[in-house]
Amino acid sequence: MATITVSLPADGDTVDAADYNTPITTIVGDYNGGITNDNISASAAIVSSKLAGEITNDKILTNLLGKVFYTSNQTTITSEVDLTGLSVTVTVPAGGRYVKISGLLSGVAGSNANNKAVLTIQEDATVLGFSYLWLSDVYASSLYCICVLTPAQAAAGSHTYKLALERTNGTGTLTNYANSELIVELI
Repeated sequence: MATITVSLPADGDTVDAADYNTPITTIVGDYNGGITNDNISASAAIVSSKLAGEITNDKILTNLLGKVFYTSNQTTITSEVDLTGLSVTVTVPAGGRYVKISGLLSGVAGSNANNKAVLTIQEDATVLGFSYLWLSDVYASSLYCICVLTPAQAAAGSHTYKLALERTNGTGTLTNYANSELIVELI
C-alpha cells in the first residue's frame, strides 16, 4: 500500500454516498492487513510477531559488535597464552551501553589427570573475566566464560578483546580443540 490520498467533497458540493464511501473503503482496505513500510513511522514499536518474512541476522543481531570463530587445535599450553584467532577489535558506540563478552572453548583437555585450566577474557593485559575447569581425566570438556562491562568500563571507541588459556595446577599440557568462539555484543 502506498501513502493514502483521498478526495472529499467541498462545502456547497452536492454529495452522494460514494463521495464518502470511496475514501472510507480505501482507508479500511489498507489498514485491515494492507499496511506497508511506507505507512509506518520510523519510531513505531512494532512487535516481532507482526513482522512478515524470515527473521534474518540483520533483524536480530543489530547489537553484535564482533565475533570470531576459530577451527584449529592449539596444543602444548602450560603457561598463559593468547588463544590463536580468538581476538576481536570492536568499536563501542557512544551512548553508554553495557557490553557482554562471551568466550567458548568447545573442548579443553589435559595430557594427564588433575589439571586446572583457566580461561580469561582480556583487554590488553587486563583480565575482565575468568572461569576455570578441573580436568579430572584426560578427556575434553567445554569451558565457557562471560563478562558484562558497565558503560564506564567499555567507553565509546575502539577496544580489542581476546581469550587466553593457562594451566595453573597439575603437570603436563593443555590442548584447546577446534571450534572456539569469542562474541562481543551490546546489551
